[in-house]
Amino acid sequence: MTAFTPHPVATGSVPVRLLHGVLADHHLWDAVVTRVPDLAAVALDMPGHGSAPRLDPLPDLDGLVDALAAELAAGPPAVLAGHSWGGMLALRLAVRHPDRVRGLLLCNTPLEPAPRAGFRAQRALLAAGLPPRTYGRIAAGALYGRTHLVAHPEVRTATAATAAGLGRRGTRDVLRRVLLEPGDAVGLLRRVVVPVVLLAGTQDYVASPALRARVARTGHDLRLVPGGHTSPAEAPAEVAAALAELVGRVGTTRTGATLPG
Repeated sequence: MTAFTPHPVATGSVPVRLLHGVLADHHLWDAVVTRVPDLAAVALDMPGHGSAPRLDPLPDLDGLVDALAAELAAGPPAVLAGHSWGGMLALRLAVRHPDRVRGLLLCNTPLEPAPRAGFRAQRALLAAGLPPRTYGRIAAGALYGRTHLVAHPEVRTATAATAAGLGRRGTRDVLRRVLLEPGDAVGLLRRVVVPVVLLAGTQDYVASPALRARVARTGHDLRLVPGGHTSPAEAPAEVAAALAELVGRVGTTRTGATLPG
C-alpha cells in the first residue's frame, strides 16, 4: 500500500510534484496550477489526508521521505512544491535524493521545532476528549488568516472532516511530526543543490524576523506574501508567480514523460 495518492492536475511538459500540509488535501494547489502554463503537475494526497490511506503508526519524517522517494522513482526529476508538512518532506528529499529534484518551492515550511509547550497543550486537548472534528475546526484558525476564514467558512468544515478521518491518535501523530520533528532544518538549505524559493504568510508562525535572518545567512530569501500559514490557498497568485519563476530558473526541458494515473 502506497503512503501517498497521486492526482494528475495539469498536462504540460514541465514535471512538477505538489505536496500539501496538515488537514488539507491535493486540492490546496488548484488555484496555483491553473495560473502557471505548461506544467505536467501531479498533486499528492499525504498519508491520512484526502484519498490517501491512514498509516498507523504514522512513519517519522525519514520514513515518509523514503516513501516519497519510492512514489516519485518512476517519474522524471521534477520541481517539488511543498506546503508546511509537505515542504518538510520536499526539503529532505532534495537533500537525500538530489538527482530526483530540479527545483524546490517551500511554502510555509517549518524550519525549526515549535515550542514543546505548544504541542503539549494541543495534545492535551485531544487527550481530554475533545473530538478530532472539533479540534480540526479550531486548528483552522491557526492554519489560515482571519480574512481567508471569513471569506471561505467552508475551510473550517474541511479541516474538521480531515481531523475526524485521522481520528484522535492520527491527529496527534501528525501534530508530533509537524510541530516537533523539523529539528533545526535551516542548515539543510545549505545542502540543497537546486534552485530554491521560500514563501511564508505575513501572519504565519514560521516567519519570525529571527528565522528570516537565519535563512538569509544561508544565501536564501524567505519572502512574505499576504495571509497566514496556508499561502497556496490564501495567496495563490503570489505562489503561482513564485512557481513560474522557479520553473523558469530550472529550465523547461521537455521530458516526454507520462503522468501516473
